[in-house]
Amino acid sequence: MIVTTGPDSASSGALAAAVQLLFRAADLAWAHAEVEGPLSAGHLTGLRVHLAACQGLDLLPDGVEPDGDAPELVGTDVGELLDTAQRLIRTAPIAAFPPGTSVLVTVLNDLVQETTA
Repeated sequence: MIVTTGPDSASSGALAAAVQLLFRAADLAWAHAEVEGPLSAGHLTGLRVHLAACQGLDLLPDGVEPDGDAPELVGTDVGELLDTAQRLIRTAPIAAFPPGTSVLVTVLNDLVQETTA
């Protein structure tokens, strides 16, 4: 039997920071895709990262916004931003996060593998 404790302030802060990084990564992926041209696969990557960010945003508890202190948001590498977001979510046990976070973790794992390969 798995006991869930629900989100606490540390896990909520980590999730909010990860969401910030995901939105930044999506913006960068789209910017890179624009340079590569209209048929670039980067457009799909940007969309997938943006959807993950929206999923994370939906998981945030009421009153928690993704506009607090986040790790270094200045970066130009989508894979590094995704990896940092993934590491933030791993700072606490999955049971400390809102239900549904494990799906986001799976999506992040896939995105990190695709963008850093």
